[in-house]
Amino acid sequence: MRARRLLLVLVLATLVAPAAFAQGIGDVAARARASREKAGKKTGTETVFTNHDLDARRPPGTERDADDAGESTATSSSPTSERPEPERRYERRDADTAEQTQAVNRAQAEVDSIEKRIRELNGRLNPMSRDYVYGAARSGDAAAEELRIKQELSQLEERLVRARQDLAQANQGRNAAQQQREPPSSSSDVH
Repeated sequence: MRARRLLLVLVLATLVAPAAFAQGIGDVAARARASREKAGKKTGTETVFTNHDLDARRPPGTERDADDAGESTATSSSPTSERPEPERRYERRDADTAEQTQAVNRAQAEVDSIEKRIRELNGRLNPMSRDYVYGAARSGDAAAEELRIKQELSQLEERLVRARQDLAQANQGRNAAQQQREPPSSSSDVH
């Protein structure tokens, strides 16, 4: 009989203890939340950000979404001619940067195509290649073909030097346009 009572007490203790512990954690969390709110109100450290604060820090050339704000902004509905001068200047800089990026892309494509053709022709001169100019499956004048390939390689190498120079100039132009695009930092910015 004593053993049954002891067993019953142990079972009840194991069932009640977790419930009491869980309630204790909830109470602790509620007290911590209340103390944080109370501390924030006393010290005045709560910071409230408005849409005006966010718009002031928005990079030039970007607009606030009308869907997010529930209203349209003046810059999204006004034509370019009515926008303030600094905003139009940044739009021109963005266009200049885009043009410079396109120039870099074109120059890189030219370099890539020349390098690809040089690899193909070098493969034709490589005895280990399937396309070797003196290969068994070739017919015709292989010596004349080899001479033509070497001349074309020489011309392509000259074109490659010029294309790489053009690419370097385009990269420099793009970098200069990007540096001009960045607005000057003011001393009032807080980090």
